[in-house]
Amino acid sequence: MSPLLDGTRVVEVGGRGAGVCTRLFAELGADVVAVHAPGAHIGFDLERGAAIVLHKNKRHRSLDLSSADGRASFDHLAA
Repeated sequence: MSPLLDGTRVVEVGGRGAGVCTRLFAELGADVVAVHAPGAHIGFDLERGAAIVLHKNKRHRSLDLSSADGRASFDHLAA
């Protein structure tokens, strides 16, 4: 990995477009955390190979943003 974005955290919240963009950030060395709703099937609309490619070098967190705890966790990630 390139150290260009080393020390930078990127929080991914969104669909396929966000996944493509944050994959590029991850390749440049950013710490990418993809946030998903609890029970969400990651890559549900993608073929298996495409899902693997989009999620490479990312961490994943399941957060319920409708709860106070979920919002607090998200705020901590985004800080």
